[in-house]
Amino acid sequence: QSALIPSGFAPSKHPTLVDISKLNKTNAKPFWSPVRLDPEFQIWLTTLVVPLYNGDTYIGVLTNDYSLNHIFSRFNRLRANEAQGKAFIFRGNEELLIHSSLTSKITESFSQTGHGLSATESGDLDTQTILKAYSKTSQGQPFTYTFNNKTHFALVTPIGHNDWKLVL
Repeated sequence: QSALIPSGFAPSKHPTLVDISKLNKTNAKPFWSPVRLDPEFQIWLTTLVVPLYNGDTYIGVLTNDYSLNHIFSRFNRLRANEAQGKAFIFRGNEELLIHSSLTSKITESFSQTGHGLSATESGDLDTQTILKAYSKTSQGQPFTYTFNNKTHFALVTPIGHNDWKLVL
């Protein structure tokens, strides 16, 4: 067994695997893989996958891994100021990827399922309230929501060209 390939590695189940039978030049767009914990180096990664073509002929993919540990550590530092507010990143409807107070629950979810934690599964009523209020607003606009009989302000900002959103 090679030291470079972790035991149990299954290339056919790797999140960057591209089914070329479903690709053509018009629908092949770059995409980000699901966030995952690298079992060998114990770092959180996502991968940018770019399908490559020579004219109309598919020739392969270009991939580049990005470590998310630095981003995660910044969110962990926000815990000290949580009385002032929360910060988190989610994708889709409510999949939490990073959260200033739910790091251990999200880490556990990623290691068990390969996915983030849903706001509902998190049990964090404030986060659930924020996402409910956000669903009724225009993207990129500050909004208010009520939690524990207090009015709070929030802003949801898209991150890059994917479906990730930062909440402050």
